[in-house]
Amino acid sequence: MSRLSDSVLQAAALIAVLAASCVNKTADDDDDTTAATGGSKDEGTGGKSETGGESSAGGSSDETGGSGTNVPEGATKCPTPTTALITDFTPAADATDTTEITWGDFTATFSGGTLVYPDTVTSDVSENAWHVSGKAEDYTGFGFYFSVPSGGCGLVDASAFKGFSFSVKGTLPEGRTLTMWVSTAANTVSYDWFKAHDIDEDPGFGICQPQSDNQYDGTCQNGQVEVPVTDSAKTVTLKWSDFVGGKPEATVNPEEITRFGFFVSWRGADDSPYDFDITFDNLSFLE
Repeated sequence: MSRLSDSVLQAAALIAVLAASCVNKTADDDDDTTAATGGSKDEGTGGKSETGGESSAGGSSDETGGSGTNVPEGATKCPTPTTALITDFTPAADATDTTEITWGDFTATFSGGTLVYPDTVTSDVSENAWHVSGKAEDYTGFGFYFSVPSGGCGLVDASAFKGFSFSVKGTLPEGRTLTMWVSTAANTVSYDWFKAHDIDEDPGFGICQPQSDNQYDGTCQNGQVEVPVTDSAKTVTLKWSDFVGGKPEATVNPEEITRFGFFVSWRGADDSPYDFDITFDNLSFLE
């Protein structure tokens, strides 16, 4: 099998872990490791990955996505976002945990929260912004889970918007990068493929079929874009068309977003650890 690029492997590993971590997450959960598997990260593979987040919540099997294909029972669609602002990372007045933030009402509105990987990454929202820092010693990133009352949801229709907007600042060593990725149903490995290969995965909206018996063969890849990081806060706007490299669908279809998040670069088993410090604020859909 040919090796995928480091950035693709990085994103693949993180999507798997971030998605798995939020499968049964709700606003009342204190432990975001519920149902987290993540998989082993063998050298050069980046770990267990579906290159797009699958989530289950036991909801109606009538929910459709993935270009109108049949959706497995247990795959739940998220409420459609109706406002641009996702979160300004300000904790609730009565919040006792300032290591993460949640948004939405977890009922009828698009809702979710933050999470990081691995758990050695420091996450802090006490200053009304999302400050993530630590040492990158392996695949490292920060993302978002989506949720409905019964648990996770795995498909978001953001077609009313043009992309994302957020503020970012921080420090990264020379040559290191921050990347944002977006996975969609078209580029997410199909639940049917996992079943056919006796791989235990939760029902999801993916329709991508790897061309081999290896889910890491490069057939299914999410779109991504490098995000500039400077020591002063700057607003970044990213249109859907800015996310490139998706396979088999090169561009992002905003009607079928399965997950999104960020990662810092890691070159694999031969890389050296380094420190990073990044702060995000005012995450919004782009109007």
